[in-house]
Amino acid sequence: MEGDQSQTRSKRPSNNAIKQQRMKAFQPIHTFKSSLITFACLFTLFVIFGLVTLISALQVIETSVRYDNKPGCDGNWTDPGECNVAISIDDEMESPVFLYYEMHNYFQNHRMYMKSRDDKQLSARADGTAQFCAPIETMGDVGPRCGNKSTGFFYCTLSGERLSRSDSANPCGLMAKSLFNGEK
Repeated sequence: MEGDQSQTRSKRPSNNAIKQQRMKAFQPIHTFKSSLITFACLFTLFVIFGLVTLISALQVIETSVRYDNKPGCDGNWTDPGECNVAISIDDEMESPVFLYYEMHNYFQNHRMYMKSRDDKQLSARADGTAQFCAPIETMGDVGPRCGNKSTGFFYCTLSGERLSRSDSANPCGLMAKSLFNGEK
């Protein structure tokens, strides 16, 4: 029986540094002096970063022009005319110059807005039928896009070909209708 006991393995972990958790580790002792030095270094670093950010922000030239109250710029879908707004800037600007639009009450991440599009149509693989475009599926839903007040408004393609009100909208969906085009 004594021979059987010598061959029984012990469940005790082996005697090495990892298994016995005797690894050397850095254990800082926080004193008033070490804390003061650490906070002083961080303070200096953040003040420098803040000053660089402040100086760069003060060099930005910002001009704001409201144009929804100007004639022809009221966003009327039945009479879409052009809206020209002159922006005068008195300061000299270096390139690149960026132009941003600020919009209010325009919820572009709404679920219905995001689902109202046809991915095949947007990737030019459409077979002529629009899917997932409700509520904007036909040219009549999109609203008038071509013509002027004297000739009357009608629906047309980019090449100028007239379309009927019942033709499939291309592109369709709320994303296409709410396209914000600020060119010119």
